[in-house]
Order: sequence, then C-alpha cells, then structure tokens
Amino acid sequence: MNAIRGSSKSLKSANFGWLCALVAFDLVAICIVVMPGVIETAAASKIAIARSVGSVLLPIIPLILVNVLPQIAKTRLVFWRWNHPNPGSRAFSRYIYRDDRINVDQLRKNVGVFPVVPKEQNALWFGLYKKCENEVSVLDAHRHFLLFRDMAALSLMLLTITVTFLPLMGFSAIHTGQAVMAFAFQYLLTALAARTAGERFVCTVMALHSLKKTRAPAKI
Repeated sequence: MNAIRGSSKSLKSANFGWLCALVAFDLVAICIVVMPGVIETAAASKIAIARSVGSVLLPIIPLILVNVLPQIAKTRLVFWRWNHPNPGSRAFSRYIYRDDRINVDQLRKNVGVFPVVPKEQNALWFGLYKKCENEVSVLDAHRHFLLFRDMAALSLMLLTITVTFLPLMGFSAIHTGQAVMAFAFQYLLTALAARTAGERFVCTVMALHSLKKTRAPAKI
C-alpha cells in the first residue's frame, strides 16, 4: 500500500478554511434576513472596511467554538448517543454488513473473531485504523468525517448563540425564529452528513484489512 504522511491535526488544519466559509455564509445570511436594510444602505467604503476587519476576525469564531467542545462531545452531537458514540463502536455489529467493499469472511480470517461489546469493537477497529491511517483513502474519509462533525457542532453552537443574543439585542421573535430554524436545519444536515462520513471512514479501514493483513509501519 502506498502511504502519505498525515495526522488528525493536519486534517483539521485542512478543514479550517471550510469552517470559516460556513461561518461567513451564516453571518451574511443572518444580516440579509435580520438586518436587510443595513447592507442596502451601507456605503461601499463601509462595506470594504467591514470586509477587511472580517477577514482578520472571522477565523477567530470557528477557532474558538470548535475547540470549546471535546471530541467525544462533538461525536455525541452527531450520533445522538451518550455511551459509546464513536462509529467504531458499531463497526463489526452494524457497519461491516452495509459496505460491499468489505469481504467479511476474509476480514474475519485476517483479524480474528469479531467482538460484540461496543467498547471492544471500537478498540479493535482503532487498532486496525492505526495500521493504515496514512492511506490516501483513509485520510480522505477521515478528513470528511472531521469536517462534517465540526460543522455540526459549530452549527449547534451558533444556534445557541442566536437564541441567546438576538432577543437581547432587540430583534423580533420572528427574526430570531427564522435564524434558529436556519441553524437547526444546518445542524441536522451536517450531522447526517457526518454520520454518513463516519460510517464510510470506519468501513474504508475494514475494507483495506479485508484485502490482506496489514502491519503497522515501522517506527523510525
């Protein structure tokens, strides 16, 4: 197998631009819905200044919000499970039978008896993942899972901020409700995308191990 260097940290860095784009889109959308007159009456010079200031300050929002929650909390928000929310916890009892890329019989020969307990499933799957974590297909699947998971968490936190601060700033219940509904829809959409990406991430690892036994790369 051909491998390239990669890590969760570098994958998150690669996704950061998309998170900033999501926040920028949300802020513009809120301004259009809640404060439509502001954009229409703003002078070109003021828009240019706002754009310059925003380009500097905008990355701070996703940087802070995404890192407020621990990974386990973000995974719970995606899979709606308190205990064993990681998708690897259902790798051998559910996901393995949903992906035609996986040769189940051959995987069983390569890794042994499939565990049933969620904690043991996740432990075995994680061990398999560490042996092929730098594979291009695994890196790509992992990156998409992290991206949509962080988008879902970010959307839910923006929803909470909207509910809290828009009424305090004097905006009407109608405008607040419209913003809340938009963020709720965005959260549900990204959470579902994260679930799908998480399942594919888990299955991609198992599919590689069903082809042949894979050993972890030697540490230098």
